[in-house]
Amino acid sequence: MNTPTATTIDLQLHLVPAGCRLDFARLSGRFAYVYRRQANQTWKCIAHNACSPHLDRTVPTTGSVIEYMVCYCDAAGNITDSTPIVQAPQPGHSQPVNLGLGARPVRRA
Repeated sequence: MNTPTATTIDLQLHLVPAGCRLDFARLSGRFAYVYRRQANQTWKCIAHNACSPHLDRTVPTTGSVIEYMVCYCDAAGNITDSTPIVQAPQPGHSQPVNLGLGARPVRRA
């Protein structure tokens, strides 16, 4: 599978009482897949054909780093675009951290 090229698609994270709210763009003709990674483990797809905003009820705990990214796939399941990796803010902090480009999840058909 080819690695998608970098884009300027934005992913915004907000800690809310119910968990972490992810706001991302909708791309015409594309399906959004939300990925989460904790403590540099493997990427896990937590939402297929996701809508924005998406609520992840996994609340980050102190010392546990949670990262998110959204991959956009075409009808054939090929990744065409993706957001930069964004780190969820730790409780007590208000802003997420954008980590830029990094390891990408691999979607298997």
